[in-house]
Amino acid sequence: MAIDRDDYERLKEIKDEIKELLYEVEGLLPKQTREYAKAWWLANLRCALDKDHDWIDGSVTMQDTIDELEADDVDDDEDVDDDEDDEDEDEAGDVGAGTETER
Repeated sequence: MAIDRDDYERLKEIKDEIKELLYEVEGLLPKQTREYAKAWWLANLRCALDKDHDWIDGSVTMQDTIDELEADDVDDDEDVDDDEDDEDEDEAGDVGAGTETER
């Protein structure tokens, strides 16, 4: 999936801005409320952004999506080459299949 370079960079900026805002929110909360929030909704939000946190989590994050988009942007030329190789293999397989049928 291709994405415009500017859009890709903006996604990274948005993720970083959200992380900064979460730390700001944490600082605004009284200690007891902050501990409760860190155990629940703050943890969920941080885990959804990236794996840069203290919790164990195996879900797909916003950073995983950003990384995937970057990889797709770089690998577009390689995908074309792979498709051509697949077509060559298909043609070779068709010839062999026709020969077997004739025997």
